[in-house]
Amino acid sequence: MVEVVHARCAGIDISKKDAKVCVRVQGAGPRATKTTVTTWGSMSSQILALREHLIAEQVTCVVMESTSDYWKPFYYLLEDGLNVMLVNPGEARNRPGRKTDVSDSAWLADLGAHGLLRASFVPPPPIRRLRDLTRARTAVLRDRARQVQRIEKILEDAGISKTRPGNRYLEAALGIAAISVSRSKNTYFAAKYRRISTRRGPMKAIVAVERAMVVAAHTMLARGEFYRDPGPNYFTARKPGPVKARAVAQLEALGYEVALHPRADTA
Repeated sequence: MVEVVHARCAGIDISKKDAKVCVRVQGAGPRATKTTVTTWGSMSSQILALREHLIAEQVTCVVMESTSDYWKPFYYLLEDGLNVMLVNPGEARNRPGRKTDVSDSAWLADLGAHGLLRASFVPPPPIRRLRDLTRARTAVLRDRARQVQRIEKILEDAGISKTRPGNRYLEAALGIAAISVSRSKNTYFAAKYRRISTRRGPMKAIVAVERAMVVAAHTMLARGEFYRDPGPNYFTARKPGPVKARAVAQLEALGYEVALHPRADTA
């Protein structure tokens, strides 16, 4: 007999429209093992209701297969409050001992109850958000490259030459680096991003940071020097006049009379 690891385990068979959920409660003594199969929709409200149902049933492990992308809403909503295990479909189906009349959800619940499955790695929420962001940007860049190539082909057919785009992988890596450095603190690149994004939007600000990074890398290679960050106050120190004018205008808009006098140690 294989030891029971989870006395109360649930298996979820997920499809595009709904999910079959089997709750398995291990028997004890004369009491037989009980399994209950229910069907739940794939809308967020129904998945949240399923979460409350599984918590009420005191389920300690929820097993689901990584089928297409259908598992994602179930996993992301159930992981808050439940121990959810995502498993490889091939591993679950190739386990010996399955009876022909056992449903997929009941089989997953049985395997999970006996600890016979290995959980697949699912990154934590912050990493998932960052990965989705970088993947979305990569997809946008690839689509832009395809459109550039299409326009280039049209121009070539018309006898007009055009410069080819650069390396898409380098461009994607540069974009990821620019997004990362724009979120840093007390750096020149972060100050440049904030300065431009307020006037021209975040996308143009990212492009400007990318260019600044390329210029900095070229300067370092050309001069054989290490990078020296100009600091977050670079733009303020370079042109203090506009900064003072904006600060005075903001105070005057609030109803103050402003008179600026330099400090003795800076006069």
